[in-house]
Amino acid sequence: MVGFCHRGRSVLSQREICHRILFFFLLQVYDRLDRNCCGFQPTEQDKCLTDGRNADCDNPDRAAPLMLVHIFSSGRHPTRLVFLDNAGVPERREDNLDFRLLTGIDEVPRRAVEVLKSGRLGELLLRSLQVDKVFWNTQDRDELTRYVHILHRRGKILADYIEDKDIALVDDY
Repeated sequence: MVGFCHRGRSVLSQREICHRILFFFLLQVYDRLDRNCCGFQPTEQDKCLTDGRNADCDNPDRAAPLMLVHIFSSGRHPTRLVFLDNAGVPERREDNLDFRLLTGIDEVPRRAVEVLKSGRLGELLLRSLQVDKVFWNTQDRDELTRYVHILHRRGKILADYIEDKDIALVDDY
């Protein structure tokens, strides 16, 4: 499993990392974990293709390992994280999702999977986005709705993956 440590001490537990990686998958934020784009077929839009980082993907001995990047923590509050480069990739086709992001995950929160399976992810996302009034009032609603539908479909794919791989469901804490 990918680890994220701070001065030799674990800042995040494996469980917390797994929670965040579920979001990385839904959004397809590959650059935070799969920087070389080895888990999907990159397009011209993906920086890893233009700068040649994916050249070694076919060679397991030379392919870059998964590692968390673009995440920082405060020295005074090491569990408070700042995520940089959060741009999701809504245009990534469903048959080209980066499942490599899920490598090493052996447990996920039961409640998250229940939401993914219930079909309520889109509704809950829209409701949570409305909390930030400035954001909500400045977005193109049609685009936002389209993106939420994409995340909803990816959520169903993720729930199926979790079930197919027999990943353990754990109670939230």
